[in-house]
Amino acid sequence: HWRKFATAAVVHGGADAILRPMWENRVKSFPWYARGQEASYAACFRRFVDVTRRVSGAQFRYDWCLHAGGGINADTTYPGDEHVDIIGLDFYDSGFTTLSPSVRWTKQTTGPYGLNWHKAFAAKHGKPRSFPEWGVIDSGHGGIGDNPYYVEKMCAEIKAADVEYADYFEVNARDGAHRLMPGSWANFPKSAAKLQALATA
Repeated sequence: HWRKFATAAVVHGGADAILRPMWENRVKSFPWYARGQEASYAACFRRFVDVTRRVSGAQFRYDWCLHAGGGINADTTYPGDEHVDIIGLDFYDSGFTTLSPSVRWTKQTTGPYGLNWHKAFAAKHGKPRSFPEWGVIDSGHGGIGDNPYYVEKMCAEIKAADVEYADYFEVNARDGAHRLMPGSWANFPKSAAKLQALATA
């Protein structure tokens, strides 16, 4: 299956794609949930990389991407420098709903597998960082909703020299609304305006 996938990617113009296999390994609902099987997770990641790299014409890069927060000692799931090109972090404005935006940001930054960990771990391994998913979230699922302060801080973080890429999660998912586009469910107008202003500055 992995060879077929990689071959199709090469044939259809995606030979140099960034691949993010087995992302967010602390999420219990994912089949690759790594708690209690950290070594197996790392071995499976390496196997995926080895198989897809061998496909003729492949020039893929591989993003080992965690989800900010605790619940697992994710460091022990690292597949190794030979099999990882980018250290990713999915970083949403979730948790700490009763705190001010600035205090909330500090806790998110210093908390388990937050931004401070992300910077230090990537630097230790000599890898660039990424934010494959980031965004505000509706208050019904752990977020405070419209939060332009978070958007401003994230945009500053994304502009750091060691950040390879970032993607705003413009999706209203099952676990919460994130979309900034006007007319969408749970639109966040202040956050949208802040992102637009910073993106065009």
